[in-house]
Amino acid sequence: MRKLNKIQEKVEIQHKEARKTIQDLKDDTAMLRKNQTELLELKNSLQEFQNTVGSLNNKLDKAEEEFQSSKTGLLN
Repeated sequence: MRKLNKIQEKVEIQHKEARKTIQDLKDDTAMLRKNQTELLELKNSLQEFQNTVGSLNNKLDKAEEEFQSSKTGLLN
């Protein structure tokens, strides 16, 4: 009977440890999913920023070309 109690205690301890490990893994998984979502949002924001900068560069290039054309036209 004493041996059975020791085995039962050992099983209960292992069960508690396993439950804690499983909960820790669930918590880690949730954190990783949250981080993944935040990284995707950051990636999308960066892409939007790059698109905006590219658009501004194109507008500046066009404005500079028009300025140079008008400057050349005035000199002729």
